[in-house]
Amino acid sequence: SYDIVPAFRYSRGGYLIPDGSNNKWIRTDPEAHRELSTDANERAGGKLKPLLKMVKHWNVTCNGTKKLLPSFLIEALSYSAF
Repeated sequence: SYDIVPAFRYSRGGYLIPDGSNNKWIRTDPEAHRELSTDANERAGGKLKPLLKMVKHWNVTCNGTKKLLPSFLIEALSYSAF
């Protein structure tokens, strides 16, 4: 699935996107996240991305339709784990 989110370029790089639960704007940088993901996957011998897919599937199916953890959090934690 995809989320369509309004985003504005941030002067220091990346984008500002709305955080509806806190009524403020937060900074995000998809390019930086892609680089971190690719680097972590390479350090893990190419096994991180398939592992993340499995963990995300488990995250949805182990508790019915409610995710235990946000998918992005699972990814972000994996960058430093590998």
